[in-house]
Order: sequence, then C-alpha cells, then structure tokens
Amino acid sequence: MGPKESVAKAVQQPNLGLCGIQGHSGRDQEHEFKVLRLPRCGHCSAPDNGVENFETELSFPSSDKGVGTTVAQRNVQTAKSVICEVYRDLERRCHEERRQYEESGTQPSQQKLNFWSTYTNKARLQHFTSESVAFVQKNPECRSRLLTGKQLRFLVLLQHLVSEDSLD
Repeated sequence: MGPKESVAKAVQQPNLGLCGIQGHSGRDQEHEFKVLRLPRCGHCSAPDNGVENFETELSFPSSDKGVGTTVAQRNVQTAKSVICEVYRDLERRCHEERRQYEESGTQPSQQKLNFWSTYTNKARLQHFTSESVAFVQKNPECRSRLLTGKQLRFLVLLQHLVSEDSLD
C-alpha cells in the first residue's frame, strides 16, 4: 500500500492513525506510512462508527537517525565549517596576492587594495561569518532539504558576493 492509499484509508476510518517511518531511496527521502490503531485520550469523544477510544495521529520521525536534529540544524552545522573555510580562503588569497605584488614591485590598483583590506580585517571577516550563518538559518532551501558542503559553499559565496557587489 502506497502513502496515498494509507492516508486515504486512515481518513476513511477515523479509528485508525498513521505512523510515518523514514525510508531512504537514493538521494530523495521518502516516507512510508503504516496504518495503526492509536487510543484516544479520555477527553475525546468516540467516533460514530462504534469503535471507542481511538485517535487519528500523523507522526513523522526525526530525519537524523535518532539524534533529534533537523535538516536545518544539520545544514547550519555543515555551513559553519564551510563558511569559516570560505573566509579563511579569501584571507589567504589576499595575503598571497599582496606578497606577489610586493615581490614583483608592481603597484596594485585601488580596487585590489580595498579588496585586500576587506578580507584581511578580522572584525569584518567575523561580521561576514555572522551574516552568512544567519543567511543559511533563514534560507528556505536550507530548511527544507539537506545540502552538501559544495552546495552550501556555492550558496554562501553567491549570497556574500552579490551582497558586497550591491554595496559598491
């Protein structure tokens, strides 16, 4: 019996409830439903079909193998390390470019100096990190499905660079 049939059966029979059991098939996560009898609490009235003390309930297990973390929490945890790596890489790139300019004896453009100033300033990097974490926490895509580190890196960099570009 598929999910639609299970739900339809439970709706037609108010003395039965649903229990969602997490099943994994490939990259997509699916829910398998089983129809179960669940007792009603004493405050509920019995259904008209003569079966007493049963309640309909829809239950979804945690998506994190019992740990109790949500997809959003897992994405934020992954994003924190990705975000630190992103800004550490930008800072490293700035120091390397500055060193190359000094070794070659060429004068960097004002735009290049501003870029280096931005990504070598610890306070600004901390501010960018906080903004990026907040972005991931609020982003609907990050709350709805588990993203890989590469996907989070792309999303964070896209948001940050567009935000910085719009400020210029």
